[in-house]
Amino acid sequence: MTTKVKNSDILSLFEAINMLEMSKPNLPVKIFYANSKNRGKLQPLYKDINDSRFKLLDQYGIKDSSNHIGYKLEEDGRTFSFKSDKDREKFSEELAPILEMETDVTFFKIKIDEFEGLEFDRTNFPLIDVYLDWLVE
Repeated sequence: MTTKVKNSDILSLFEAINMLEMSKPNLPVKIFYANSKNRGKLQPLYKDINDSRFKLLDQYGIKDSSNHIGYKLEEDGRTFSFKSDKDREKFSEELAPILEMETDVTFFKIKIDEFEGLEFDRTNFPLIDVYLDWLVE
């Protein structure tokens, strides 16, 4: 079944798939297969969204060649640094409509029973919730 998905959800879903595989490298084969199918559908969309985000960072962010992503991050290691507060605002204003855009995606769903016996660390819960909301039936 095809579902309309916001670009912001595509980013979260792609990260949730990767996080699940990193935290559980020996996933059951059915979950691994479903992840592979969904990653293949989401990867080009994820790339397009990130390309737009990095184009905006070129305008408003602080470049940092010593960082693997090419932009300076705040102390938290997750938030981009900007030239000024006004540049941060412009970045957010221009990125917001991109993140709100919707795309039709047909997900490969997996049954909840396949997760039986897997234990998760509480730090993974936010992304696991995203994963369960979209990819599990």
